[in-house]
Amino acid sequence: MPFESKQTEQGSVLFLNDEVTVAEAAKLKDTLVKLMKTESSFTLDAGQATELDTSIIQLIFSAFKAAKEQGVEMLLTGHSEAFNSAMERTGLYPFD
Repeated sequence: MPFESKQTEQGSVLFLNDEVTVAEAAKLKDTLVKLMKTESSFTLDAGQATELDTSIIQLIFSAFKAAKEQGVEMLLTGHSEAFNSAMERTGLYPFD
């Protein structure tokens, strides 16, 4: 599965695994919305992603904006090479 949500000692984490493309965007959006409704804080871990479509980057940024508006803390960890490449293709990298 290209992504999965797990409860860890640090709280809820949404892991992006393998290839996450536009074909998974609707399911990923549903998962993000559910996390925003049920959690006060959660982490998105993109460290294991091997390919990310630029539409997924756009979805992630929209989720960050929505989470902030709803008072939910959304953290990002694990910048895989694929994540950085997708960010670069969208013109958002480097961002530090």
